[in-house]
Amino acid sequence: MHVTQVCRTWRRASQSDLLWQTLTRRIWNRHHLLHPSWHQEYIYRHRTATNFHNRRYNHTTLNFPPNDNNNNNEALSCRRIALSDYHLAAGFSDGSVRLFHLPTSLHVSTFHPHQRNHFGQYSRAVSGIFFTDTRLVFSSFDGDIHVASIHVPGALRRAHLGDVVTDGVLLDFTGSNRWWIGLYAGTLSCMHI
Repeated sequence: MHVTQVCRTWRRASQSDLLWQTLTRRIWNRHHLLHPSWHQEYIYRHRTATNFHNRRYNHTTLNFPPNDNNNNNEALSCRRIALSDYHLAAGFSDGSVRLFHLPTSLHVSTFHPHQRNHFGQYSRAVSGIFFTDTRLVFSSFDGDIHVASIHVPGALRRAHLGDVVTDGVLLDFTGSNRWWIGLYAGTLSCMHI
């Protein structure tokens, strides 16, 4: 076993949670804990970065129940994905979004917005997804924007009713807790919440 000796000053400094918090914030821009201490958070982020650099990974196939509206999951095409610390959201060509819990790889919920189908089935495909602290926000090519609660399965509301004729097709969509931004065919639109 190889043991490295360090001075007492460094040993005391290395036990400071403030040191690990500062390093974690500066290196990985993390401002909240997912682990019991900032030291453990730093170690987790460092190992993840090292594994990414060395191309070491694990993968899991995510299973979800059949689509009740379509009964043809083979024809479903995943159009967008979004990732948070605990969840993965996958948006499909039929307009549905499936939410998975990452630590367990389990399907949590499927969100099926009320479809309007003005311009065929393609207009309802998911064009953007992002997470806020407690919500999942997603859009479709027809410009509709939907908000779902992560912690309440199936709870979904339409936050914005799109108008393809006036605005154009909503090609891409993202946001944060305060802002939503959409890239429409021909225009750029920003919404303040």
